[in-house]
Order: sequence, then structure tokens, then C-alpha cells
Amino acid sequence: MQFFELRSEFSQHLEIYTDGSKDGVRTAAAVVAPNSVKRVRLPDNASIFTAKIHALDMVLGIIRRIRSNWFTHTLYPVYKLLTVLL
Repeated sequence: MQFFELRSEFSQHLEIYTDGSKDGVRTAAAVVAPNSVKRVRLPDNASIFTAKIHALDMVLGIIRRIRSNWFTHTLYPVYKLLTVLL
């Protein structure tokens, strides 16, 4: 399914977006939801993978408590996380 089709199908759910980014040695993670933006600067030289996993950890705390949809453009960290957990 395409992104906009998923949004339409689950329109009654809260949308939450995650991302991790790296610029030189600076690394950060963020979660964006309606009325809320959470961001954290990670230690210098942290990997982009660490940033994306940290964003996943941040969003898990939110989606455990509420009915929501979580959109990510990066499936590799999700896959790696699931292989470790399962």
C-alpha cells in the first residue's frame, strides 16, 4: 500500500513520525506527533543506526498507551530490532 492509502485507511488513528539523523559527528533522534515534538541529541559520533533505534524507543513509549499509527521510511532498524526481540 502507498503512504496516502494507509493514512486514509487508518484516519481515525493518531499519526506519529520518527527519524534519526546525523550531520558530521552530531547525531539526533526525533518523534513528531500532533501537539508534540520530542527530540534528543545523542552523544557525538553515535551511529545513524543508533539514532533510528533511539527514535523507535521513544515512540514505543507513546504507542503503548494510545491508539496510533506510526510511519517510518526506514525498515532496517525495525527489522533488526524485531530479530533481537523475537
